[in-house]
Amino acid sequence: MIIFSLGVLSLFITAAARQWRNSGTGTIVLEEAWTVPELVDLITATPPLGEPFEEFKASFLDVHGRRLDLMDQNNIDFMVLSCATPCIQGISDPAAAAAMAVNVNNQLAAAISNNTARFGGFASLSMHNAAEAAQELRRSVKELGLLGALLNDYQQSGLDNTTLLYYDQPEYDVFWQAVTDLDVPVYFHPRVNIAQIRTLMYNHAPFIRGPSEEYAVTLANHILGLCTNGVFDRFPTLKVIVGHLGERLPSDLFRIDEQLRRARPNGLVMQQNASAYWRTNLYETTSGNFATSLLKFHINEIGLDRIMYSVDYPFSGEIRAPIHYDDGRASLDPSPHGEPSITEWELVASSALFAQPTVPLSLLRLKLHTGHKHQLRVHLARCLNTPILGDALYSKKPPSESINQITMLPEDRIFLHASHLSFFRYRPSGFKKRFRLGISAPLPPDFLRICSDSGIQVDPAEAKGGVFIDGIMVEDGKVPELEGDWMPELDEIQPRNKNYRAW
Repeated sequence: MIIFSLGVLSLFITAAARQWRNSGTGTIVLEEAWTVPELVDLITATPPLGEPFEEFKASFLDVHGRRLDLMDQNNIDFMVLSCATPCIQGISDPAAAAAMAVNVNNQLAAAISNNTARFGGFASLSMHNAAEAAQELRRSVKELGLLGALLNDYQQSGLDNTTLLYYDQPEYDVFWQAVTDLDVPVYFHPRVNIAQIRTLMYNHAPFIRGPSEEYAVTLANHILGLCTNGVFDRFPTLKVIVGHLGERLPSDLFRIDEQLRRARPNGLVMQQNASAYWRTNLYETTSGNFATSLLKFHINEIGLDRIMYSVDYPFSGEIRAPIHYDDGRASLDPSPHGEPSITEWELVASSALFAQPTVPLSLLRLKLHTGHKHQLRVHLARCLNTPILGDALYSKKPPSESINQITMLPEDRIFLHASHLSFFRYRPSGFKKRFRLGISAPLPPDFLRICSDSGIQVDPAEAKGGVFIDGIMVEDGKVPELEGDWMPELDEIQPRNKNYRAW
């Protein structure tokens, strides 16, 4: 991963005088959010576990403080900053959008000017007018030293925000010509849909809004539009980057190619298969999606040289911080003697947007890539500065009084829930003997109560738990091939004592 994150990025940086830190072992990350004070209130994403929403918003404004500390702790040599979604694409008025783009780019260039060895930037652009966007991109690259552009999907416009501008139309050719002339990449990033689309498409299932489903579906449509409408044929050297492992597109190239091949007699203008553009024009990053098995599949589908490392800070990330043990207690140890330790984290929900008064609680999904004692506890407390609720050993201070005002916290309880376990089992006979048995444990009642009291929305499926065979839920929790009840009722599980439950 280190090799391709460094090697591919070097193709994009054309300024001969530019120099950045290259430790020989570190990484470069490309999809890392930042914003300006004028736009910070547009951020509605959920903060990490235990981080107050105001502190979360402040992390978008920070460059040389906590952000740089985390880069050092996680061996990141160079970070490319970009304006947090929706940024300029959420401004419907053309004049206001153009003025804000200039403002954002000026502030970004100024913010990183004293440390360009560690930081670069992608320009923000108003896409109401292609010629004006091309002009601002030229200024941002040639005068400000920015490395390309990041666009947060479609540009909303119109008095009611419902005129959506997509950049796969011929009127944007003047913009794409400027991009190729400058030889810089354009990063496509998701955005929250306008209210009318969200109401029509996601009111039936609100939990699939945002990163779980909405972002990928909407942006993937835009990327396929670039392909099918011939943008890459007209501009064969164009470089476009897509985050979150390509918004799932490389996972489905066989079907996409097959179906589009059938459309050729009906006037489809693109000259190649969609998969071909992933080997000539399109790149993906790992931002916010660290599934190793999926990464290996994508390497086989599009090639290692089309994939780059990114984190998606501060929305999600991967902690790589060695751990040292002294008398059973863990601490961070950056020396060669520390135990290599990797924890992946993802935001699920937060109380900060709903609770009154505001309480510093969020729900975080964690995945262990190494299994050291107290790894999750020390990584969250020391690397993210967001200790697990109830963790008196590694937390620097007791829980906020605002939490006690809205809910009751049990004594001697750490709110770290072992959620999902899967492993292979074998059927005694049949064509497909091996299958993956997955078990998701129900959330404990007091865990759910605290979430409810603090305004954290929990997916009912997460709360209920279940048994899965090859990813498909078994309704009654019974596995015919195996003996025993794999999902007993929650009230059948007895606590060790009245104050502590071993979930």
